[in-house]
Amino acid sequence: MYAIVKNVTTPPRTSRATVDPRSEILKNPSSIWSPNDVSERDSAPHPPPLPHRLADPVPVVLGGTALWFLGFLVVLVVDRSNSTLLWTTLSGGLLGIIGYGVFYWQRRAARRGSRGAQQGLDEA
Repeated sequence: MYAIVKNVTTPPRTSRATVDPRSEILKNPSSIWSPNDVSERDSAPHPPPLPHRLADPVPVVLGGTALWFLGFLVVLVVDRSNSTLLWTTLSGGLLGIIGYGVFYWQRRAARRGSRGAQQGLDEA
């Protein structure tokens, strides 16, 4: 059966070579482009920085964690028999605490000047 199919179908023949990968295309820029030209990306205005109260993730993380624990308490009081919902809300609260711990750890390392810390964290 394979021999019949192999004889019937042949791969397509093209006169063009395969498409060059992006890295090869960028190595040979067009002759119209010159390094002195200013691209549209460079001239676009940059957005202003967010205010500190909107850029600070601590209230969001703590608020979300508190909501997960509130949901856990509601499920515990209202429907204790639904173990899936009970464990889901408890896991959400515990993961929120772990996530805040990682965030606090990275921020403390950035304040300390550790080389492995994230860059751009505020001192607040």
